[in-house]
Amino acid sequence: MILSVSRGSIKVSLDGKAVTVPGEMLFPSSGKVGFVISLRDLKHWDYPNQDIQLTGEDIARIIDDISSDFEKGGHSLEMG
Repeated sequence: MILSVSRGSIKVSLDGKAVTVPGEMLFPSSGKVGFVISLRDLKHWDYPNQDIQLTGEDIARIIDDISSDFEKGGHSLEMG
């Protein structure tokens, strides 16, 4: 579940843990928001779970969660 979106990150809650997904918000001419996720910077859960590395499965679930919410609003999501 998306908790918040800012120009440089999306905060997500998954399985009782939170993660801040870094990236860049886009404002295309279509009027719908876009976001490019910076996958190389997505490594750990947020405090108090900052010592737990994200697995490939965790990252896939996080991206699926964000993508699903973005699609409902007609927004675009890209990986960078």
